[in-house]
Amino acid sequence: MKLNLGQIITSKNIWTGIPIVLLLLFIVSLFANISHPLLWNDESETVMYGSRILDYGYPKVHDEGNRSIYLLADPIAVKEGLDAYVGTSWAQFYFATIGVSLAKPVENIFWKTALVRIPFAFAGLLGLFILAILFSGFFENFYHKRLFFSFFLLFELLSVSLVLHLREARYYPLVILSISCIFCIFIRHNFFKRFSALSYTGFMTASLLLAFMVFYPLYFAFMATFALWESYRVIKTAAAPKLRLTWISIWELIKPAGYFPISIFATLPLLVFFKNVQVAKAFRATASGSGFNLMYANISNALLFFKNYEFLLLYITARAAVLSLAFIARTYESRTKKILQLSNFLSLFVFCYFVAVSSVPFFFERYYIGLQPILTVILFLDLYVLFALVSKSHSGVSREKIIFTVIFTSMFVYSAVGKIDYIQGHIYEMLHPYRGPLDYAIPYIQNNFTETSNLVIATDYEELVPAYYLGSRTIIGQLLQNVDEDQKSPDVIIPRNILYPSGNQNHPGVYDEFFTKARYRKITFPVKEYPYNNIPELYYSYPHVFKTLATEDQENAFAIYVKESD
Repeated sequence: MKLNLGQIITSKNIWTGIPIVLLLLFIVSLFANISHPLLWNDESETVMYGSRILDYGYPKVHDEGNRSIYLLADPIAVKEGLDAYVGTSWAQFYFATIGVSLAKPVENIFWKTALVRIPFAFAGLLGLFILAILFSGFFENFYHKRLFFSFFLLFELLSVSLVLHLREARYYPLVILSISCIFCIFIRHNFFKRFSALSYTGFMTASLLLAFMVFYPLYFAFMATFALWESYRVIKTAAAPKLRLTWISIWELIKPAGYFPISIFATLPLLVFFKNVQVAKAFRATASGSGFNLMYANISNALLFFKNYEFLLLYITARAAVLSLAFIARTYESRTKKILQLSNFLSLFVFCYFVAVSSVPFFFERYYIGLQPILTVILFLDLYVLFALVSKSHSGVSREKIIFTVIFTSMFVYSAVGKIDYIQGHIYEMLHPYRGPLDYAIPYIQNNFTETSNLVIATDYEELVPAYYLGSRTIIGQLLQNVDEDQKSPDVIIPRNILYPSGNQNHPGVYDEFFTKARYRKITFPVKEYPYNNIPELYYSYPHVFKTLATEDQENAFAIYVKESD
């Protein structure tokens, strides 16, 4: 039986298979070679604090051997008495215990790496899946549901930056999972009336507390969004001419927002415990800018990131077109109105998130990557509203529909073409495992020393990486930790010679004394030095590397120094 073009386009099997294929491709993109490279600096902090939680029950900075896990320049982020790290929230550390526990009996360091990363990747994947299911529920038409699901997955698949961050043993995947859960609770109650008032208050309070523990700027972004949205709802409802204000009606008005004051009171003890105000002030004092100048610089960088690596022009154009047409139309069909209302709510969240996160003293794309799936959702909600508004005045295939289709398709192609190099790079690293400097150094040490836990290793960066894989004592570090405490010469020196964007070296000459006390044998590896074993950032001075920086030039090759026996 032959199918014509019309039958193929309307075939339910086709539109069921497309999202499944895209989902499988995204899973491959997410998990392929997740064991490579070995952990980098920030991941090693997460995993080491996860190990400390298994030993002490909380992220303790020092252990019995006075080995420190602390990568910040200011001691303000250590909780007095407990010796607990409070420089960031703890959800990622507790979540890391899943992978750390699974990896504990595993000897192969690359399998260990995969096991600590996989739970985080699954968390991010689950968050995206929840968002896709949640927002596809706003469409009644079978084809519209599948079309939304397919395009959402396509845009996530094209986001190399998103995939790279979801593969990290860090809080970024948990941010997306937290966002998806809070939106799921809020939308199912406010748009679909699925929860009782008591259940809704409980779920929202608990999920907002978890958001604080994942990434506290996320909590403030949500609270600002809900404060504005609930205030608008109450004012609009109270101003209705048929509403008679009584104590009962006032209670019914404010009852849906009952989670808000409860969440504030529940979070206050956490704000005190984590010393968020003091820590934020200490970090802000180290920033190059302050106040609105700092926020402006961070927001500008974030917008440039979304322009260069995502589809910002497409997002903005669709949003502007929808708001303009909606203002002109004034009235529209109830489903279109609901989807427009939802898109406006999500856009309010994006605005509040930008404001909340831009107050963080430093810019990294990882702070903003959680918005990528939300911006994608807003885009397709807006496109639906846009074509619905055009269809209201022009049935069938109209000139306006053709013009909008050509404009948005052209903008999509233009933005996608700019991502080809990154997509090709990611495909290459899926097929060819990337190896960073520590991917050579750690296996060498593991294979040439029988008791690596007895080793003293000196390195000026990513010191927690050998501490995790080898159980070794590491000195110097990026904060010059434990240099005076250990008088003997280290067994291994791993000089990273980190150069910051300013051109300043991390700790010049810090190894000189060691070389005068003992003889060391230089071991070179066929790879160039790089400031990070690897990093997920694309919009950065030292971006993510897709291909191993192999070299045969001994002068520029990465090297370590092993102490020779007396």
